[in-house]
Amino acid sequence: MQITDQQIKKFQAIYKEEFNEEISKEEALEKGLRLVELIKVVYKPLPKEDLEKFKN
Repeated sequence: MQITDQQIKKFQAIYKEEFNEEISKEEALEKGLRLVELIKVVYKPLPKEDLEKFKN
């Protein structure tokens, strides 16, 4: 996955706003990639049979 400099800078700004701490470009890239991987693991569509369980 390719992350642009603009995306890294935006992540740094969001991180600073949320945690009141500045992080380096390298740290922002690492944390950003880890966040993307976490989202990939967590955000998966439910199988159709599991969706049926939640409809009731």
